[in-house]
Amino acid sequence: MIDLLNGSNGKDYIPCPSCSQIDEIKQLLAEYQTFEGESPIISIDLLISEVKMWRSKEAYERKLKSTMISSMVKNLENKGFQVDENN
Repeated sequence: MIDLLNGSNGKDYIPCPSCSQIDEIKQLLAEYQTFEGESPIISIDLLISEVKMWRSKEAYERKLKSTMISSMVKNLENKGFQVDENN
């Protein structure tokens, strides 16, 4: 939680960013707006969704590759080939 009133350094609070940092954050978010005047929270939500999709895509591709490799190894072994899994 951000303590906007006094920037407390208590363990449950994140100090409030300075005004100059807030302006920088707003400017950065403005670059990712899908339409003019969009609320910064919508931009943040969109960016978080993009990150989640990217991570899911990476996990899917890793699983797909490992599944394909396992299937190929099993196929080769069924045809009589010896596969050295260490190399």
